[in-house]
Amino acid sequence: MRQAMAVQISWSAMAEDRICCDRGSGRLWQMIRATATEDRICCDKGSGRPRQMIWSTATGGLDSHGRKPEERKEHMKEYGGYIELDTYHGKELYPDLLALNSARTALRFLIRYRQIKKILLPTPCCYTIWEACEQEKIPWAFYPVDQHFQPVLDDQRAQGLEAGEWLYLVNYYGVLSDDQLQAYADAYPRLIVDNAQAFFRPPFTPQRARGMERTVDTLYSCRKFLGVPDGAYLDVGGDAAIGADLAIGNAPAAEKDLAAGNALTSDPAPHQTMDQRLQSLYDALPLDVSHQRMGFLLGRFEGRASDYYADYASNNALFSEEPVKQMSRLTHNLLRGIDYDFVMARRSENFRHLHERLKDLNRLELPLVPGAYAYPFWYREDAPSGPWLRKKLLEKKIYIPTLWPEMLQKGQEETMSYRLSENILPLPVDQRYGMEDMDVICDALLAALA
Repeated sequence: MRQAMAVQISWSAMAEDRICCDRGSGRLWQMIRATATEDRICCDKGSGRPRQMIWSTATGGLDSHGRKPEERKEHMKEYGGYIELDTYHGKELYPDLLALNSARTALRFLIRYRQIKKILLPTPCCYTIWEACEQEKIPWAFYPVDQHFQPVLDDQRAQGLEAGEWLYLVNYYGVLSDDQLQAYADAYPRLIVDNAQAFFRPPFTPQRARGMERTVDTLYSCRKFLGVPDGAYLDVGGDAAIGADLAIGNAPAAEKDLAAGNALTSDPAPHQTMDQRLQSLYDALPLDVSHQRMGFLLGRFEGRASDYYADYASNNALFSEEPVKQMSRLTHNLLRGIDYDFVMARRSENFRHLHERLKDLNRLELPLVPGAYAYPFWYREDAPSGPWLRKKLLEKKIYIPTLWPEMLQKGQEETMSYRLSENILPLPVDQRYGMEDMDVICDALLAALA
């Protein structure tokens, strides 16, 4: 879903109607009026999707950043001087999804919008997920997954969800199929799919059985796959399934609540569609600024990863306190400069190559994953262990992270979450590397196993 854009207002000579015209392309947008809020919204004539208007008489001439005319003088366009980073004119992979500053804040936005009361989380999972729940003051409960990354739900949970309860499904390494997702959507009609490890997996749209609505929302993390400092996408699907349960309220009240991080409890505004309410809530978010987070990315581009790892870790720590924001202009720009076809093809080829060489030694049964996050390798024998293999690969300058280290608690050694975290080696398959690099990694691993 695109952000608010500058518009030019002109009067129609034939009717008391206002037309919004994109200053850049000259494309026309139909003006509609939200009677309850005296606000003006630009709607795409083709799709009917709302666009926020920059200049509005109803807001006293404030622009989209809340600035008065006299305040705008300080933000006048500059001409000349030194040249900044070029503006890229490619296309993002998900230009129609909500773009936020991180995956955890995307979840926080979703919790507020959906008025989620409780979430069922898998183990293992990243601590940032339950951190987001904690920040939004909602409870969560854990359920285990098996060796094939499939949920193991008890008999009570297998019967469905409680009121206000949602199932959080992590698509580990992107291995879940559409058939599996459909089965979970059938059993749990309020579903959040975490595609943080499946960036190239399009949002899943469930088939709808007669008399049953299903809602599947999807989260993505940009920086797990691409050289950007932050950024996430959120697909909000199946609004009709929960429309009667939402109490969003009119746009100004709801925007004020969301910006303050409060529950959205105002009376519904019947004149607004679900899509309009979602857009108004999104438009109310502040815009992130990313330039101060670029140091470790630029450093590693010209130097060694080990020299900038501390900066990388410090950058990760910043997100714990970041509020919910829209994705920054800088991150949007970087994402428009990426060759996604190349990235997806390279990752797919590297995954396939490692799988061909290692599948007989891997206890995990894996499908071929398009645009894979990493190749998960768990040695079929009990020894050598994952930590020992990581150490041997580190000696060859091959850095293999331990995912979900929070699972490695004393006394939990026999749980599946502990074993998955300790023993799975997420071997790198990303776009920086080719077949020769995959052979270097594979040879080093096989030598350690010999």
